[in-house]
Amino acid sequence: MLANRRRIGLSIIIIYVILAGPTFLLANAQYVSQVEEVFTQDIPTTDNGHAYLFVEGRDYFVDNPQFLTHDEDIDYNRFRYHKSDWTSTDNSYPGPATRFFNYGSSNIATWGWLDDGAYLPDFLEFVNTTNEVTLQAQEVRHRFPLAIGAETGLTMKSGHTYYGTFNVTTEEFFHLTLAPMQDGVEMFYVILDGQGRILSQDSFSNGNIIVIPFLPSGEGMYNLILFSDAATAGPVGINLNLEAITPQLIEYGEVYEDTMPGSEWVVGEDGSIIQDEKVPYAMTYEFSSNLTHPGRIQYAFNYPEIFSLVDSYNPYVVFTAGLFEPGNPPGRRSYSSSTGGDTYYYLSAANESYYATFIGSDNVDYYVTNDMPVVPNLPVNREFYLENKLAGDEKRAYILNLGRDSVLRINHSDINGGYSWDIWTADSESRFIGRSVTSNGVFEDASIYYLPEGRYLVEGDASGDDASGFYQFNLGPVIDGAGPVAIDACSLLGVRVQTDPLTFYRMNLTLIEQNNVTVQTDLYVFNQYGGTVLTADTQLGNRQDGVSWLAYGLNRSSYELGLDTSSYSMFCNGSGIIAIAPYEVLNNTAGSGGNEYHEYTIDYDLTFEEFGDGIANATNVANLGDSPIWSNFTLGDPGDASELYVVRLSAPRGVWMNFSVYAEDVTSWSAYAYQDMNGCPQRLSWNDLDDLFVGSTASEASFQMGSISEDILIAFKVERDLADEGSLDIQISPFETTAFENPPPVKYYSGAGAAVPIGGDWLLIGAGVAVVAVVVVVAVYYFRKRA
Repeated sequence: MLANRRRIGLSIIIIYVILAGPTFLLANAQYVSQVEEVFTQDIPTTDNGHAYLFVEGRDYFVDNPQFLTHDEDIDYNRFRYHKSDWTSTDNSYPGPATRFFNYGSSNIATWGWLDDGAYLPDFLEFVNTTNEVTLQAQEVRHRFPLAIGAETGLTMKSGHTYYGTFNVTTEEFFHLTLAPMQDGVEMFYVILDGQGRILSQDSFSNGNIIVIPFLPSGEGMYNLILFSDAATAGPVGINLNLEAITPQLIEYGEVYEDTMPGSEWVVGEDGSIIQDEKVPYAMTYEFSSNLTHPGRIQYAFNYPEIFSLVDSYNPYVVFTAGLFEPGNPPGRRSYSSSTGGDTYYYLSAANESYYATFIGSDNVDYYVTNDMPVVPNLPVNREFYLENKLAGDEKRAYILNLGRDSVLRINHSDINGGYSWDIWTADSESRFIGRSVTSNGVFEDASIYYLPEGRYLVEGDASGDDASGFYQFNLGPVIDGAGPVAIDACSLLGVRVQTDPLTFYRMNLTLIEQNNVTVQTDLYVFNQYGGTVLTADTQLGNRQDGVSWLAYGLNRSSYELGLDTSSYSMFCNGSGIIAIAPYEVLNNTAGSGGNEYHEYTIDYDLTFEEFGDGIANATNVANLGDSPIWSNFTLGDPGDASELYVVRLSAPRGVWMNFSVYAEDVTSWSAYAYQDMNGCPQRLSWNDLDDLFVGSTASEASFQMGSISEDILIAFKVERDLADEGSLDIQISPFETTAFENPPPVKYYSGAGAAVPIGGDWLLIGAGVAVVAVVVVVAVYYFRKRA
């Protein structure tokens, strides 16, 4: 009898879940017309039978299908540039053929956590022994109109990319529903605002219906980019519904409760229980604080008891901030949580709002609160204790006011699990500035971070129920200009210096303390984006000799920045920050090991100067045009066993080059190159440049590389015979290089069924209706080579 009662109770619960809530599948969507754009470009060969192609990096959010047509067998080499190297690959293709071929990539390099980054290019070399190969590149994309407030149906080709255009005026917030019409397909989407910034992006599969909340950024033409990858040969269809909504504002001290109605479980005509995919419930709430008082959002779910017994829709929350994270392009800051409850601190540093969208079904209850907690100032340069006294995970928040740029190092002691830390703020352009920061139990082993000035929210996340520990946030100001500095032991100081790209610098740190001490010092050198240029640990000492002070071991450490090693890099255009952190001071007169001084102030002298080309034996300046040029060096007698020769080359961007090197009185040589990429250094070592090396470094040899900048520094490290006067003669020859023409920006398409010329160097050579029932206009564009 008890078993029967349980079955009856279960049936009642199931029926209740099924009958509750008006969530429906999208139906009767109007299928829209679309434009298929085909962009075609010829790739000419050069006199040596090779074809060279320069492909700019770009935001391949999802790939437009690209094709290569060739009428002969071909070999090809690809050189994909990265921040500090390139990746070279090769392959062979039989011809004639038209095949899928990816020309470029979204290969982005960043020079620090504050840098938006830059896309780096590819160079492609195509080879055919007949010298008569014909090459052609094609790229295809699709456009369709996306109406606000109306259901839209779209047919798609698997492996193709579709751009839905829509105009935003005064709408505050959107919910976009995507409902695939079949299983066995994986789909990707990206939503871009009028400036090309990412508002949302993700993937989904198995025919699942999703609701995408996103916050627009003002008026303009927006794009929804869709890409499908089907596992079958059947059609790919999707229904879309873009709705403008008004979020529910939650003021401080308010609590909202609601239920996610509806279910994908339904009762069939025969009384059986079946699953029918539905659009999930979605509700968005708005929150705001101010720069003075942070806010706190807390939420929790209450699942029906049947929830764990059936395959239910797992509810989740999407937090959206009115901020953009650094990137190229920048992306809207968002965070998704599917836990049973959580806490989210926020700070309207740029007067921005925050949003929480609850998505789910199956009668899951939830509640959400907004309050203004007491958030204390972060204790700095002193120890403080933290202990999680809650039953679950705990989050602590603090305010850190930085009136000037600073450097930070965190150490801890006596931890039990401990806390993880995040720190963030926003600038006046609604740009998120934040990162995680780590602590260490030993001061000198903790990382050092560069922080711009601002009002920061610092969050500590407990690792468990009984997490505890002592923490110390050691903070030092950043001062301008090198020179004498005084720093307390176990503290730190930052020094800002002015820097230029592709420039060698020499940095000296000298102990000028007139005392019998030996000092251990950490050095961190950053560029202006917080990227690390150098880390070093140095030991400096002084001792008294009568009335004079002499080095005890060494009292000066020198660093030549810009050499081709894994430890050093060149700076970006702007400034560098040198962080100095002494952590141990020993008395030299106390015998072996000495005794340590605490609370001791150390005097240093810091110099930072452009080393110019004095780091090299000789430097030549060369300008490359359409014809080969020479750069000649005379290797003196007497000379050095190891010498360095530098060529500062100006060249057109996007040109593949050959370097022929003729050497006398040389045992061997190697080379490395720096190029100015948006004001920051891109580096190729000899491990990269020797990929196409031919010959002998003792006599005649050659290598090749491409220009990704108009400003290039090439350094030759030469090992000498020293038998006689020598020479190093370098011929630099440009190859005719074709620039791959990326399609122009997507224009608004109203769905009228006509293709329009897109301007620039693209010529519309044909357009026609390909399908009558669902109108598809095929527009073919051919690239007109510039005169």
